Amino acid sequence: MFFFIGAYFTASSYARKGKSLFMQGKAQRIMIPAVVVVFTLNAFIVMFPQAVLLGDSCYQPNTTSIYYLLWTLVFDWMFVTVQEAVDRDSSEQRKGI
Repeated sequence: MFFFIGAYFTASSYARKGKSLFMQGKAQRIMIPAVVVVFTLNAFIVMFPQAVLLGDSCYQPNTTSIYYLLWTLVFDWMFVTVQEAVDRDSSEQRKGI
């Protein structure tokens, strides 16, 4: 359901901002927090109990808690790619190529 809600606003946001501002905004709002969570918060959540209970800790980055953010980025990048192809085709048709 959240993907459909996000997709509903994606086209208008892209039309209003253009490609570069749209992708820059997505990177700032989604990618930076996702990277911070994977390498800090998830690491703490996994390593702290291991260190307390076992006296040893090991961490491998995982994205289980932020899968929605990452899929949202993938779908946004796919939208931009398709939208660029559609825009290119429509501009070629207007020129008569």
